Amino acid sequence: MNNEGTISEQTARNLFTRDFILGFFAVFAFAAAAQALIPTLPIYLTKLGSNEREIGVLIGIAAVASLVSRLFVGGALLKFSEKSVIMAGALLSGITFLASIVFRPFWPFLIIRFLQGVALACIDTAAIASVINAIPLAMGNQRWFEWIEKETKGAVKIKPYWAGTLVSAKESIAGATSGVAYIVCISPIYEKAGIDTTRDKPAFTKARIVERHNSKYSGHSGTNSRNLEMNIET
Repeated sequence: MNNEGTISEQTARNLFTRDFILGFFAVFAFAAAAQALIPTLPIYLTKLGSNEREIGVLIGIAAVASLVSRLFVGGALLKFSEKSVIMAGALLSGITFLASIVFRPFWPFLIIRFLQGVALACIDTAAIASVINAIPLAMGNQRWFEWIEKETKGAVKIKPYWAGTLVSAKESIAGATSGVAYIVCISPIYEKAGIDTTRDKPAFTKARIVERHNSKYSGHSGTNSRNLEMNIET
């Protein structure tokens, strides 16, 4: 219990780091610029001779590009740091905003708006991932995973899967009883019976642990390994 308190306090103190503050201002500046375009861009395009249909497409394409490209941005975040992805998005955003002054509708501007949507996906997705990794709950869980592995000398390893990707909140009990998850967070609001709601919290963590039993921890000679996965619902 004391260890958990120490982790939370330390994480809270380290939350407002230089990267966190710079990331906040980067997201704020980009969001302000992007939102400012919504009422002003149609007026600008009208003066350039665009019709209503073209204006609608040029306004909406950025949102579509942002939605689609998030799938690829998520993959990029598995290889690169959040800071790198935010910087790439900011650089792309700056280039496209300058290009929007030079180029005219329709097709060149359509490409520019598409790239602005990609920039939005990079900055927004990486910023959210950065905050999630910095908050006490996420960091506390990660420290706990590392502590378990250290104390068992690598005999037990936990690999996290976030946001209900292994077991959803409504499937906590079923996931535990079926063996899909060995550590779960029970959400009483989704369960009909068998839970003391006065002693449990409404939502926390669900996990599947991957264990490795060696002679020290299993009581048997040799090594018996099983692949273990962990899912955290935040």
